Amino acid sequence: MLTPRQIEAVAEEITEIYSEIETSCIRSIAARISHGQKIRSIDAWKTSKLGEIGALNKELTTEIATVSKTASKQVESLIRKALRSAGIADQNIFKALSSSAATDITKTEAFKRILRVTTANARKGLNLTNTKALQASIKAYRTAINRAYIKTSSGITSVEEAVRDACRELGGSGIVLDYKSASGRLSRCSLDAAIRRDLVTTINQAGMLLTEERCYELGWDLVETSWHLGARPEHEVWQGQIFSLNGKTKGYRTLAEATGYGQVDGLGGINCRHSFRPYYEGMPRDESQVSKEENNRQYELQQRQRYYERTLRNMKREAVAMEANGTQEGLLEAKRIRGRIRSKSSEYADFLDSHHLTRLRFKEAI
Repeated sequence: MLTPRQIEAVAEEITEIYSEIETSCIRSIAARISHGQKIRSIDAWKTSKLGEIGALNKELTTEIATVSKTASKQVESLIRKALRSAGIADQNIFKALSSSAATDITKTEAFKRILRVTTANARKGLNLTNTKALQASIKAYRTAINRAYIKTSSGITSVEEAVRDACRELGGSGIVLDYKSASGRLSRCSLDAAIRRDLVTTINQAGMLLTEERCYELGWDLVETSWHLGARPEHEVWQGQIFSLNGKTKGYRTLAEATGYGQVDGLGGINCRHSFRPYYEGMPRDESQVSKEENNRQYELQQRQRYYERTLRNMKREAVAMEANGTQEGLLEAKRIRGRIRSKSSEYADFLDSHHLTRLRFKEAI
């Protein structure tokens, strides 16, 4: 089992690996729409900018591929390390009652197979995300051009000012990916959040699959779900409890029925930091769980924490876009934004101190 703290550490490593992709795309788009602003005809400017889509596509493809090539081996190493940690933690429990569990977890067929499949799925998922990132970047470029064109052609502002506004809006929104669920529901997610969410979910699910398969191999039925403070309310009701994997042990609900294990919004679903470990009756348990009311209070505080993190990321991207704009006015605006970032960061620090929360700087990073 991977603990919530270990899953958070995986998210941090992924952010460090991939954070530069979105920032690089924003910088390239802002610089390209800002280049050649001296053209006084807005129609000529729009035609010129749209004509550069091919060159931008090539530039962004190279940038994304360069980062992805470097990151691919790091991600594979991260997956192996996380799976090994999950497997060793489970082995220490299995060995208490089963001598056949003493095998080195990395030598088992289950570990090798799950590592191979997880690595392949992660690689496939990242390739798809890279494709979506490129498409979303080109869409963001078109949107920025169209917004500047509409503002200028209607006489609201000059080309230069409209372009600066477009850069600011680009930085504030970031590169946004569109997703469609199996049920047809549409959702939007920033590039950095999408990469972090998808890889963390993939790795956590792999850890749980390893636990599940080893339980079946060793004839082990009972498992205990992990728990963490600030769990979403619908997950709080089953965290830190004992369940049966296949219903063989009387008196316990099955894991899938109780937690929604295997479902997108259940145990191990999207953005879920819960997992489970093998359990035997009489095994020592963590007795430090808090009340439902305290958990929900912490959940609300953590939602405010996520708000501050998103706000700081957005502001930092705005500053990057305005710096890439390169004009005197753009650079002055970037300087003003940097000042607001310092002010917001100080406000955030006060909020954390007043509620005794830990600052997760990687969630503010771009």
